[in-house]
This record gives sequence, structure tokens and C-alpha cells, in this order.
Amino acid sequence: MAQWPIDAEATDMLLKLAAKTVDDQLSREQKYPELGDFLNTDFSSTYVPIDPRHQILRRKRAISLPDSLFEQYNLLQCRCFMGLFPEINRVWITIDHRLFLWNYSDGNNYESYEELDQVIVNVALVRPKRDTFDEKVEYLLVIATPIDVHLLGVSTGSDSHTLYITNMSVPTDNVAMRSIVGTPDGRIFMNGNDGRLWEIDYQAEEGWFSKKCSKREVIGNPMSYFIPSFLSQARVDPIVNIVFDESRRTIYGLTEGSNIEVRT
Repeated sequence: MAQWPIDAEATDMLLKLAAKTVDDQLSREQKYPELGDFLNTDFSSTYVPIDPRHQILRRKRAISLPDSLFEQYNLLQCRCFMGLFPEINRVWITIDHRLFLWNYSDGNNYESYEELDQVIVNVALVRPKRDTFDEKVEYLLVIATPIDVHLLGVSTGSDSHTLYITNMSVPTDNVAMRSIVGTPDGRIFMNGNDGRLWEIDYQAEEGWFSKKCSKREVIGNPMSYFIPSFLSQARVDPIVNIVFDESRRTIYGLTEGSNIEVRT
């Protein structure tokens, strides 16, 4: 086996360079506070203190999903979504075509809705229009699938909530609804992956020229109600998300081109 001669002078130089590198790194580390000191004091002089006007989030308790819901999740075949409805103290969870409303207050109870045969892609909780449903219906669940959007009545109770089938639904025309918002007076707006803004119109009874439940594109044209969706032209700057400002009673739409559209 070949052996290379050892240069003592070069080796000494490399060791000194390595030692200097370590010393430099240690000097840099000393400029920052120790993690233990940082955690044991209100704030470190090296860092800017937190504004006392801002509340710090602290975990008060952790609540685990009940085992029965985990068992349902094990049956997942396609998609699962979840979100929070603080108005009714519920976490909503969709597992394929099934919807679960879990009571996070006690951690055990939950309601389920399993009457659909399509995968649920979005869920929203909105206030209903006055004089449209029974007084017991305090909220509406807007459940969107790739095929239809369904309205489900909700009445709240101390321990459990009751779900009511309204037989109200509208076709999506193969549009996936990205966001759904409701107004205090019961109007429902949706934004689809087609980049358009839609509104669901619903009423207690069908009229001569109006269905019990239908949808229309919100484009500021009164005739848009009578124009089929497949005849509408594609938007130049598609809407990708919508939010409702209750204080101003205004809907803001964020477009693909980073513009803001305002609807009042």
C-alpha cells in the first residue's frame, strides 16, 4: 500500500486554522442569549420586547378527537376536510361524502350527516333569511360537492344540535366552490374555480318565474339571472377568494392578478 509523506508544518497550520474557526463561531454564539435564559425571563435585551397590547396565545387545554371519529377516518377513500364553527362550538369534519360536527366543548358528542353520495369539498355556516324556514332553524349549513350545493337547517341545543333536510340544492355545473360566505340577512355568496362570483337565491315556496332554490352569477347585470352559466364568458381576472366584512356589509374578492373587487 502506498504511503504519503506527512508534512508536519502543513498539519500544524491546518490545526491552527481549524482552532481559529471554532473560536470565531463560539464568539458569534456568545452574542446571542442562551435559550434557558430566554425562556426564564420576560424578554431578552437582545430581542425587541412584545407589545403589551398584543395578546399572547396560550394553550389552556388539549381535547382529542373521540375514538369513534378516528374509526370513521380510517374508512377514508378520497378526501378529508375540516374547519371551525365557533358560533355553534363545533369542528366540522368531512370524510368523503359524510359530514361530522364535533362538539369541542365536551370533546365527546358529535352529529353526522351521511345522506349525500358525492364527496364534500366545502362547508360553510350562514344565517338563514327571515320567514323562510321554521323558527327552530337558526343557521344553514351550505354543503358543496363537485355536483351540487345543498342547504341544511341547524338548530342548536345545550348538548346536541339538530339537522334539518330542506330539500334545497343547486347544481354547480362542474364548478368547485373554493369559498362560501353568508351575510346577516341570509344572502349566500360563493366563489368557484371558474373565477366567478355566485349567489344562491332561495325562498320558502316556488314562484311563477322563480325556483325554490337557484344560483346566479353576480356581475351587476339584472339579466344575468336569466343567462345560463355555459353562455357566460370567462373572466379576464378570475376571483380566487372572497370574504365578507360585516361592519361595512361588503364582500371583497381577491383576484388572480392580486386586485381587490368590492361588492356592496
